[in-house]
Amino acid sequence: MSSTSIRNLQIAVIGDLELVSALRLAGLRRTYVIQSERHATEDIQKALGECMNDPDIGVVVMLEEHAEMASSAVAQYRQNKNVLPVIVEV
Repeated sequence: MSSTSIRNLQIAVIGDLELVSALRLAGLRRTYVIQSERHATEDIQKALGECMNDPDIGVVVMLEEHAEMASSAVAQYRQNKNVLPVIVEV
């Protein structure tokens, strides 16, 4: 991957409405709002899977509690040898 293509990678955010709204105001376009507590784990895993399989995403920002809810998926992606996308817990 060339340095030019790295500069063009997007940042995605997976979080509650408050986090997603704040980062939308900062200019992020790739957002996934997790609203339902009932299906939160499934929704987080689905959003994370979409982000990890998208070659245009370089960073995934997600709430720490959401990362814990989908800890097996997060651990699996982190053990993968791919460097990108990076998962950042806030």
